[in-house]
Amino acid sequence: MSRPRLLGASMEPLADLHETQTRSSQLFVELGRSFPIAGFIRPVVSGPEDWLVKLRSFHPRRDAWRGRAALSPRAFRRRTELAEEQLERRNGLYDLILQTQTLFAPGDIAKSRPYVIYADNTYSLTRKLFPAWAPLSKAADREWLELEQKTFRQARAVFGKTRWVGKAVVRDYGCDPATVFTVGGGTNSIAATLTGKSYERRIALFVGNKYELKGVPTLLEAWAAVREQLPEAL
Repeated sequence: MSRPRLLGASMEPLADLHETQTRSSQLFVELGRSFPIAGFIRPVVSGPEDWLVKLRSFHPRRDAWRGRAALSPRAFRRRTELAEEQLERRNGLYDLILQTQTLFAPGDIAKSRPYVIYADNTYSLTRKLFPAWAPLSKAADREWLELEQKTFRQARAVFGKTRWVGKAVVRDYGCDPATVFTVGGGTNSIAATLTGKSYERRIALFVGNKYELKGVPTLLEAWAAVREQLPEAL
């Protein structure tokens, strides 16, 4: 039996994934070792439509404004329409859609195209644990959850980066646990060799942004306990 042809669906620019690194590029590079990659769709809202979404999502805090625009139900529906247009042009060229995140649905889900989702977060977790990042109105909150739930529940499978995400997909969106899998995240950078690498110095390095969201305050609080056991740790 031939291996299924995968079509990627993402907001990331993955067309040149071997040249341009993104959050998910290495995922598709590795999948390409085992499955033929049939291409990618990228339903990005642009021009006046994008301006209108951002105008209607205005918030005085920049991060909150960005989050509200990204999680606008209007934007979700328009991205889904664009995905449908792009999928129609690829009929017969793929066997399975692999979508990253749930910022849109892979076209008209009533058409029952086979798709799976890889996600490292859900809106339900954001609203519960870091609501300041995307302070949606009550109406937008309700509508987004409904759109996201339909997208999750119609997927053949959902691959969560962590058990935490997988549990949220089951608990908050009502997905069948038998279709939800924890697969981890891997790395986007693979060292050519570790020859000569020394681990004698005990140094911890945090690399990232959104310090509060990523738990840096907790890390700093915990560091006191680390220093008690390892005084030389940096």
